[in-house]
Amino acid sequence: MPNIQPIFSRVSDIQGALLITAAADYIGQNVFNSVVFQADPTNGGYVQKLRFKAWGGNIATVARVYITTANGINAPSSNVPQSPTGTAGSGGNLLTSNIVFKVASVDQWGAPSGWSAESANIAVTGPTGNVQLNWNASSNSNSYIVAVGKTPGSEERAFMVTGANTYNMISIPANNISTFGWANTANIYTSGLFGECSLPAVTGIQTTGTVDIDYPMNLALPPGYKIIVGLGTTVANGWFCTAIAGKY
Repeated sequence: MPNIQPIFSRVSDIQGALLITAAADYIGQNVFNSVVFQADPTNGGYVQKLRFKAWGGNIATVARVYITTANGINAPSSNVPQSPTGTAGSGGNLLTSNIVFKVASVDQWGAPSGWSAESANIAVTGPTGNVQLNWNASSNSNSYIVAVGKTPGSEERAFMVTGANTYNMISIPANNISTFGWANTANIYTSGLFGECSLPAVTGIQTTGTVDIDYPMNLALPPGYKIIVGLGTTVANGWFCTAIAGKY
């Protein structure tokens, strides 16, 4: 039997952000993507549309709109680390096995980036094995989450590394990835490109208004989900993106 009970927003929810600097990506993980709407953490939310308004003269660009399950209250300001490497040695407590790992950076607000690519298989010789893990430092990172497993895609054990971009792993970590607030290692920061909106070149003068651009969404979001938006090119004065939405 179809559900005949409509769902109504209990209160309006207007949010937004100013967009100036190019994110220029298609995955929503560049640091210059901005959160324009966050759904209620308990009941979710409903986004009717996004409105774009120029804050002065700008060149033409495109706004890319993403739906994301990002943790934290902001889009991450730290970059995704590059592919890590590891060197097997001795002096630890690891048994003979293969180990793979991947890394995500965490900014000062606790927002995680996406995962790096996985390392190559690292052959460990036990029972006194260890692995020296290394990865390139990520800009704007405060710490890192390192996830390890014995085969690609199985990285379910994880630990936090603060500051340094290297770690001497002498044993398998006890913590599951969910200890750090993430249900699994497939995606810490999952963004899907929902759509794009062309923003024209505009001239800001005091006698004529610039165009108002509405981007319809009419979309119910699960609890905690976000809408983030990034520009394709950097503009002079920016576009303010307002989310017209409601809380359930």
